[in-house]
Amino acid sequence: SETVPHVVLRRIYFLKRSSTFYFMSFLSYHIFYRTPFSNMALLVIAVDFGTAYSGYCFSVKGKQENIRSVFWGMEYGFRLPKTPTCILFDENKKFMKFGFDAVMTYTKMNSIEANKFYFIENFKMELYNKVRFYINLKFLIFIHSSTWKDHVQQVEMVLWTLAEARLRINPRKCFFGLREAKYLGYLVGRGTVKPQCSKVDAILNWPRPNTKRQVQAFLGLAGYYRGTIDITVHKVIEDGFLKELHKASGGDWGGNHVDNNFRGFLRDIFHPDLWDTYEKEHPSEVQKLMYDFSVQKCSDQEEDILIPCYYNFVQSVQQKNKKIEDFFENVKGASWSSGSIKIKYEKLKGFYDYSVKKIIAEVQAILETPEINIDYILLVGGFAASRILRQAIRNEFSRRCRVLCPCDAQLAIVKGAVLFGNDPKLISSRISALTYGVAECNTFDPAIHDEKQRRVNKAGDYVYCTDLFAKLVEKGKSVGYNQVTNYYYYPINDDQVAMYFQFFSTEKLNAKYVDEPGIKQIGHFTVNMPDITSGRNRRVRLDIKFGFTELEATATDLTSNNTQTLILNFLTE
Repeated sequence: SETVPHVVLRRIYFLKRSSTFYFMSFLSYHIFYRTPFSNMALLVIAVDFGTAYSGYCFSVKGKQENIRSVFWGMEYGFRLPKTPTCILFDENKKFMKFGFDAVMTYTKMNSIEANKFYFIENFKMELYNKVRFYINLKFLIFIHSSTWKDHVQQVEMVLWTLAEARLRINPRKCFFGLREAKYLGYLVGRGTVKPQCSKVDAILNWPRPNTKRQVQAFLGLAGYYRGTIDITVHKVIEDGFLKELHKASGGDWGGNHVDNNFRGFLRDIFHPDLWDTYEKEHPSEVQKLMYDFSVQKCSDQEEDILIPCYYNFVQSVQQKNKKIEDFFENVKGASWSSGSIKIKYEKLKGFYDYSVKKIIAEVQAILETPEINIDYILLVGGFAASRILRQAIRNEFSRRCRVLCPCDAQLAIVKGAVLFGNDPKLISSRISALTYGVAECNTFDPAIHDEKQRRVNKAGDYVYCTDLFAKLVEKGKSVGYNQVTNYYYYPINDDQVAMYFQFFSTEKLNAKYVDEPGIKQIGHFTVNMPDITSGRNRRVRLDIKFGFTELEATATDLTSNNTQTLILNFLTE
């Protein structure tokens, strides 16, 4: 239907004039809603679906510069721009709560009751392990609908689209995208896929606090951040457009590793058997303890932290006929202090070692790339709220370039996504993460072609090589926004009534045949050629249009004007 709105999922990068920027953030996903009738967005909504926290911002037509944020958790004494990405199911695996509601409900349960329920968090990271997982994103928005009645009418058009489309999380790519019904059974519509932009708002509207209190007030509760680190490099070119200089990179080096290191630290102190039993029998208490740590680990103070221990934990330890303080006798950097575990600041920094080393190594590798000169490193996203991380990056790189972190680091990504949704021309080019190609046939040459690929057409008048890998774009090469390249193909047989196209991707810079190891088919289609009057003297034009998160292939039979179009993922590896 022509009235069905377009829904596209994007990752975003952002800008400051006259500089080259190096961006680091949580891997985030953004959903834009645009009307199919014009380039003017009726409503742009950016949804940041994060490993630990999720939220959204939006703007409406005529007020594009007025980006509205939604704050969560106010009924629990918080006022945060995001809500925890966690879900609570009852004993029958029926959905109960999402976000802060899930956290607060679960942590209030006693141990017996908690063991009957399913509390799921950090599930986005499981997608990297190729676990098939589905989630209806209406949970993400509907769960707090009663607290934002003033604008629910403005987003209801988007909500029905998301609910009806049943957006699917791709386990390998961790990439959301819904274009046509033949993919997930529902026709959303066709439109141009936009890139991941991020961070313009953090630069163009750079509020500089004058006091420490202003920084803390703006950040709010800077804690509970986990997940992935996403890194890319952009150059601001003429008219403020962005040009990607290096393909997106990064990994799962976020706060999850910090939390896991702390959890492993406790397990070692109190013995694996004791800790494992405690986790199994009292999961809600463990959740409280880890939440307390997550909040305090992102403190803006260089000071020791105190993690309170709860009743069942103390009881579990005392059953070993040993005083709790005795467990800390030979432990450096931690001690027992009046019912709490006291962690020295230097010990806390040690929990960050793995993440910091990985991030620094990745940044260092990019900085050493000869053709890239970095002027600024911009830290955004939830993990950027960590003083330890910020200081480590500054200590390592401040002599080579300026290291910046906006006060609203957590909101910078999603606000930037809204700005991009209103003005897609902000991005001029990006770097191809893989080599993409199409299978083709060509005149057989025994000097360069394998004999096993040799074929002869029906009439016996044409000998050709099959399954050749024809490169469309090479890994690491720049591709312009809406850049279109044309290719022409001819039928093999005089009576050929269709032409079959297969598309492939690979990490290789050069490939010869499509059946080589490491080459993956990513799509295919057939274009009909019903008029065979001209025999083999017919042409099919293949138009390849590069977007930022997609590659659009359109084949046209120039005799009958029959066309076929295929949308391929062009976002990540």
